Amino acid sequence: MKKIDTCYVSELDKFMADFDKKHQKSASQEKEIKKYKKIHKRVKREVTALKGNSKNCPFAL
Repeated sequence: MKKIDTCYVSELDKFMADFDKKHQKSASQEKEIKKYKKIHKRVKREVTALKGNSKNCPFAL
């Protein structure tokens, strides 16, 4: 199997990154970002709490 170049950035990716820098996020985007930050924070806290007891941890760290 051919090795994948993980450092490659397509022209479309460059365009989208440039667009994101130049334009503000919409209200719905801000709301979604806030929502997922809150979820990530909660899951991280739960995983940390379960870390010592891997038998009950669904993530088995």
